Amino acid sequence: MNFLNRKLKRDILRNWTQFFSVFLMALLSIIAYIGLEGVWYGLEANVNTFTTEHHLADSWLQVTGFTEADIVAINDISGVEAISLKTSIQVAASIADMDTYILLETPGNENIGAPFIVQGVDISADLIGIWINLEYAEEHQLVLGDIINVNYLGLDAELEVLGMIQSPARMSFVPPGSVRPDPQTLGYGIISEHTLEAVLQHNELPNLIEISGADNQVRDAAPELFGERFISYFNQDTLYAVASAIDRANTLRNVSFLFSSIFIVLAILAMYTTIKRLVETQTKDIATLKALGYSNKVIGLHYASYGLWIGGVGAILGAVCAPLLSLFILETQAEMYSVPNLGIAYTWTSIIMILMIIGACALSAFLASRKARIGLPALFLRGDSIKSGKKVFLEKINFLWKKLAFGSRWTFRDGMANPIRILMGIVGVSGSMVLLLTGFGMSDSLDALVENSFGIDMTYTAHIRVNPFNTPIENNELRDQLDGQWIQTLQANIISADMENRVLTVFDEGEFIQLKTLEGEYMQQDGIYIAEGFARAAGLRVGDTLRIRVSLARNEFEFEIVGIVTPSTPQGIHITAETWKNAGGNFWPQELLIGKNVVENELLNDARVEQITLMENQRANAVDFVESLGGVVRLIIVMGIMLVIVILYNLGALNFTERTRDYATLRVLGFHRKEIRTLTMVENMITTLIGWLLGIPLGNWFLEQYIDEFSLDNHIIFYPHISVISVIIASAIAIGFSLTTTFLLGQRIKKLDMVEAIKGVE
Repeated sequence: MNFLNRKLKRDILRNWTQFFSVFLMALLSIIAYIGLEGVWYGLEANVNTFTTEHHLADSWLQVTGFTEADIVAINDISGVEAISLKTSIQVAASIADMDTYILLETPGNENIGAPFIVQGVDISADLIGIWINLEYAEEHQLVLGDIINVNYLGLDAELEVLGMIQSPARMSFVPPGSVRPDPQTLGYGIISEHTLEAVLQHNELPNLIEISGADNQVRDAAPELFGERFISYFNQDTLYAVASAIDRANTLRNVSFLFSSIFIVLAILAMYTTIKRLVETQTKDIATLKALGYSNKVIGLHYASYGLWIGGVGAILGAVCAPLLSLFILETQAEMYSVPNLGIAYTWTSIIMILMIIGACALSAFLASRKARIGLPALFLRGDSIKSGKKVFLEKINFLWKKLAFGSRWTFRDGMANPIRILMGIVGVSGSMVLLLTGFGMSDSLDALVENSFGIDMTYTAHIRVNPFNTPIENNELRDQLDGQWIQTLQANIISADMENRVLTVFDEGEFIQLKTLEGEYMQQDGIYIAEGFARAAGLRVGDTLRIRVSLARNEFEFEIVGIVTPSTPQGIHITAETWKNAGGNFWPQELLIGKNVVENELLNDARVEQITLMENQRANAVDFVESLGGVVRLIIVMGIMLVIVILYNLGALNFTERTRDYATLRVLGFHRKEIRTLTMVENMITTLIGWLLGIPLGNWFLEQYIDEFSLDNHIIFYPHISVISVIIASAIAIGFSLTTTFLLGQRIKKLDMVEAIKGVE
């Protein structure tokens, strides 16, 4: 074995350029899988730890006000373990001449959903001030002791910053109409009941209860219990601030498996072709070893050790480098989370994956040497085994076969005699196209989300929330002044489907909502329209009947679904104001969409306006969200390009190695070198064309699966989109490298020593 070990070392040093591709593929495979695993498992572990240690509630129930009798009724619901009674309000806050909004809550039961105090004093009922969320404080450079000027229903007040917090119920605190947290404009905080009453002069009944246990039972009982006072119900699956944080970890896990699976398949292909190429050049060595008495088993293990060592070094180094990728991707996701001690973590699956890659390398080398190991030494001492030709289907079509030149016949027969080689070429090109199309398509899809959501589906310039104390006359004057479009958003409990809460949007006449159905038609009167994600989650179709109960209403409503619309968010229900009123609903809009005639500074000083949200800010928020995924997109594209280079180069080099004697024989039969290069180019182009044609639909399918993992049917849907330019660029990369490989192969044919290639035993 010492001799074989010396041979192993000598071969690796002499052929390091060939083995480098195996090393690189093992390295990238492990980096891709473990790097992504470190992110999703780290997020999952940290989120689970946070929610468990701080006792995240199972559900949230909001009404106009809870009485003592209401609290008794909730506690009597079967399965309710504990409740936390709170008051929730929203205030406007002015910081450094910037108008922002803060959602305030009283502490409630400290055993349910208690916030994590990052800095400052413990929350106390006797202290006057605010415990503000960490991200908002950092964005506005607030420190302990600073004063926040707030306005609540026309009352100006000052709140001292007593601490910075992170809440398990606000792990991904996203403003309405946005897709990512925006601490610059929206924050949340805790204030004591004493502060609420003494400073903000709010003396109403508590309006929010957090509940531990009895999720479904509370959902079913709440609308009947509270009737017109019922506002909303959410659980961990439907409260976006919680669900998006939990589901994002699951999304990245699925993406990890989906992305790594195709990457590892292509990596194994590269490993096999590289090691097979080496074995093909060492058939004489193998024959000599057999003649010296080495068994097939020993020779097979010797060649398996090539894959073991090269794959092992690549896999282990990949595991060492993977945390760098994990940290890079985690950094891009960190702004989506408000969780203490956010970090990376790994499972035992990482070790299993390392062993799988090493085993795949070793097995590839062992299988690649099989043909030479089981052959007779006398045959392989001539430099190659004898290949038997096979007839092709074209030979059965005599008139067509006779018209083909001898070289073309040889190309078809040779391809049929080596179907695995042709298949590997097709898989290599199509697999590379899949990765490239996914990378470019992911970028296009995210850009399309921004364009569609903030420019096509919705065309307003600003979204205004009016003062709830406005009179109808004041609201009508405001609408006429701004030429706006009223909308009313309500929480709708879906009685006839999934029993979940959805956003019901009632819209008046206007031009700022331009949603289209799956058939490309705009929304009309009569019936309701539901978002595609909602339809998919609840199994609903056009023509079905939907029964709903909305907040602040006792009676149920029944509508026919007349269309399925395609907004990215929210995944709810849309209905015209006329249809809603004809069904007996109350149209009391508090939100106004306005166009280009908005003058923000004037509206901020208008007492009739409570809150202004500019579309340009929503669009910027969405762009930031897209950029947060840019690192993952660039990773896919770079790895796709690297795979194209390595796989196609390996396949081209393997073709040359396997067919050296064939090229020499054709030369002896009178073929010019140029003709031989042409035959080779034709075969490679056919292989590339087939792989490219298969890669485009497979790439589109994979893109759909990949981007669907980022969708949350209850909240946001990502639609796959890839531009013609992206398809052209991806095709140019794949086909360009294939042609480059063909060119390099032609150069090697020009330098081929024909005598050396066809001579027998020396």
